[in-house]
Amino acid sequence: MNLVSSCFFLVVELQLVRSLVTDEEYGRLPHIFETDNFDSCMLLGDESLYCTIEFHQLNPIDARHPSNSWKQIQELINNPKNYRHDRLRHGICIPLTCPDIEKNLTDDSTFKDNLALCYNKKFESKGLYGTINRMFCQTNQPLPYDSYDIAVITFLVLYISFIILASFYEGVARYKSKIEYSKITGTSYGKLMSCFSLPNNFYRLKRPSENKSLRFIQGIRFYNMILVITTHCIMGTSSVL
Repeated sequence: MNLVSSCFFLVVELQLVRSLVTDEEYGRLPHIFETDNFDSCMLLGDESLYCTIEFHQLNPIDARHPSNSWKQIQELINNPKNYRHDRLRHGICIPLTCPDIEKNLTDDSTFKDNLALCYNKKFESKGLYGTINRMFCQTNQPLPYDSYDIAVITFLVLYISFIILASFYEGVARYKSKIEYSKITGTSYGKLMSCFSLPNNFYRLKRPSENKSLRFIQGIRFYNMILVITTHCIMGTSSVL
């Protein structure tokens, strides 16, 4: 069991002790995190559709006669140190969990409403219903390129081409004499090319630093990392979810 799992179960255990419900009652509450098998869902071919949702605003179906699950949720969320069991984060394999929903992501609002109706059936026995606040869906079909993708690809191609050109320009100058090299790289154009030249940057990286006055920064970095790790460990056992 890794460190993340150990911290997670430790947090769960601490919240159980602090809560006002028994372990049996806690175990019957809706799971805050629950995911269907993503890999198995992606093996369904053209029918594959996996959606990650934030299922918020859980409410009782009958407000006048709320279920025991709703009463227990209310008792838990009254204490800010406990988990919010009215805010769920689930991963759903649509063809297996909600096979009757039509796979239509072009109409996002209609698909979200149909998914909420299907998923609410899971909580009918607990006397609860909720709404989907956020949703992100994936299929095994390749995503089409949009204008942002084309812009990023164009920028990367131009940038890499410029680095290759700068490396070739500065690299060729290295085979000349020191005087000629200084003349070539001393101009504004030459300085710009030298800044993006891979051989020149590699030489500068491996060259020992002549300035030793900033070595104390390494000690500050070490203590900062210790503080970051310690803070994360403390937050893992006292975070409010």
